Amino acid sequence: MAITVKIPAQLRPATGGEGEIQVESAATVGDALDAVFAQHDGLRERITEDGDLRRFVNVYVAGEDIRFQDGLETAVADGAEVTILPAVAGGSNAAGPPAREEPVAILCGGRGTRLQEHTHAIPKALVEIGGRPILWHVLQIYAAHGFRRFLLLCGYRGEMIAEFASRADLPEGVEIECIDTGTDTPTGGRVARAAEQLSGGTFALTYADGVADVDLSAALSFHRDHGSAATVTLVRPRSQWGVATIGADGSSVTGFVEKPRMERWVNGGFLFCEPQVLDYVAPDSVFEHGPLERLAGAGELRGWSHEGFWDCMDTYKDAVVLNDLWATGSPPWRVWEDVPAPTPG
Repeated sequence: MAITVKIPAQLRPATGGEGEIQVESAATVGDALDAVFAQHDGLRERITEDGDLRRFVNVYVAGEDIRFQDGLETAVADGAEVTILPAVAGGSNAAGPPAREEPVAILCGGRGTRLQEHTHAIPKALVEIGGRPILWHVLQIYAAHGFRRFLLLCGYRGEMIAEFASRADLPEGVEIECIDTGTDTPTGGRVARAAEQLSGGTFALTYADGVADVDLSAALSFHRDHGSAATVTLVRPRSQWGVATIGADGSSVTGFVEKPRMERWVNGGFLFCEPQVLDYVAPDSVFEHGPLERLAGAGELRGWSHEGFWDCMDTYKDAVVLNDLWATGSPPWRVWEDVPAPTPG
């Protein structure tokens, strides 16, 4: 049985338009690619350099990036699929320099175990709202405030995230790099694996399952002004239940409030961080616990309070609510139709 090597649309000019190439016999990924290069030598220089993969090319076997297996020596069996995907995708058409230089890291590795109706075959970040993956909505929120460089920290079914990034309809000038951070890596570990790309200065960090009308430009200004290592956006979600009002006697019910806002603030994502935050993460850390707690203990964490809309797609019910809001024609997080592109700086 042959091995199938899948070629993305961007590279098909080098293969005469072929999207799938059959290789009759190969023991490793490197052997399979050599067989493809024998048929289409122009492809070699597009994806390799000095005998190794170019930095911004990912190759997947059985849904896993070979960089986290044995590289080009990763074994392939008869019937296997080898998928080539550029790790960087650009927005439509060419554009000038980005309005903001800060990269945005988005945690996209989750399986969405509480969204089983949607995520049995796709990563949580690709569950759709209004016919578009929720990740697309998050990218649009940041792009509306001038952010143009995105790092997608992938995990479960990361090749599907990379394929989405390679063809997504996004604003001009948007660049996306997909980083395979491992299938079961915790959130702090995913950030740790992207340390090289995030160590150059201030960076944004958020989750692929939360949408809001948060003023990211104001939040970034707040972060720069206070000088601490990190800023987290704080939100007060609405309760899932109606709340009873109890009288002075402690037992009489005087009324009900339908799903009020919580009194306490919670982590809503949409963080801004300085490179020293990377000193707090480790391969096995859960970012929301150890790293954030230690940053708070060191006096290096501030909160930006957001009073507007915020919601997180954590359950099937949440997905229904967000799709219903989109269907109204004016979902509150669609800020990309209202926020003018900021000037650099």
